[in-house]
Amino acid sequence: MPEKERDFNSALETLKRKWRCLRSQFRRELVRNKRTDTGRVLTKWKHYARLNFLAEESIHIKPHTPDPLPEQPSDPMEEILTVNYPLDAVNKVEKGNLPTVPSADTPNDSNYYFALSLVGLLNGIPKRRQMSARIAIMTTLNDFAENLQDD
Repeated sequence: MPEKERDFNSALETLKRKWRCLRSQFRRELVRNKRTDTGRVLTKWKHYARLNFLAEESIHIKPHTPDPLPEQPSDPMEEILTVNYPLDAVNKVEKGNLPTVPSADTPNDSNYYFALSLVGLLNGIPKRRQMSARIAIMTTLNDFAENLQDD
């Protein structure tokens, strides 16, 4: 295995481990806030507001261990923030900022399926030439779009 690939894989595993830790800590904070039942966010964890989009998914996930996990000491480099916003106000703001993903029923289905049909052709091209093929496809599409604008 080449050294670059090994470094990439180790970095990827580190990222995955950190993401799992963040999700787990968010679930613990979410459970702790539900126990207070005051309607206000009482967490001091600085990443809580940014990870609040995980709240709906976290409700359905059961922890692997039956006993509640003890609170882990936070990273000494993390600063502690106190956030006292009503939960519904925070959720409304975050829901308003979510990007919209077009559904599969949109009129652009033909473009989507056309792009998917290219995947098989691209997979048939040797790896070292795939990027050149992608660039050629994009260049052709850009030239076509420019010709449409000139007409």
